[in-house]
Amino acid sequence: MTEHASVVRDGTGLAAALERIDAATSIVPMLDTVEDSVTAAPHLRRIEDAALTLTARALLRTAAARAESRGCHTRSEYPGTVDQQRYSTAVRLDVHGGLELTTAAIDFEPVPVGMR
Repeated sequence: MTEHASVVRDGTGLAAALERIDAATSIVPMLDTVEDSVTAAPHLRRIEDAALTLTARALLRTAAARAESRGCHTRSEYPGTVDQQRYSTAVRLDVHGGLELTTAAIDFEPVPVGMR
């Protein structure tokens, strides 16, 4: 993640990181359910690994979907912002445990630099 998905990134690096994360999924399987904290205790490391893996996958998918630079996150092959990509991305699990990305436009007027 540090190598390919830091604040300066590119599509090739994001794809490479996503490939590594997808390979890690077979090593860190997602748990279906956890009955209670007593049952979960022996599995806490696996649960944490699964959560971190899922979070990394969500970050990589959303970063790869945005072909522009925004805020401090810079795509080296897309150095500028694109008004059509001014949106918020929501990430959630679908019924099969896969990631579902949805976007919603952000309607706001930029604040001039001297007024921040």
